[in-house]
Amino acid sequence: SLASDSEFPAKKVVSEYAENEQNWKILEEVVRVAEESGRTPSEVAINWTLQQPGITSVVAAARTLEFLEENISALEF
Repeated sequence: SLASDSEFPAKKVVSEYAENEQNWKILEEVVRVAEESGRTPSEVAINWTLQQPGITSVVAAARTLEFLEENISALEF
């Protein structure tokens, strides 16, 4: 069974995020841009974030070398 809210407090946040229609529209747009540009959604999201005024860095985690390389490649377009 799924963890309770007390065992996994972020579960409530994730659930609320998934219920927000605007978040799904944003995700669809990110996926569309990724497909058009030949990039992954992660690359698009990181690149977009870094282009915002006042943003100088992002915090990105990578569990594998492949994910790390993908995160770094977000800086290349």
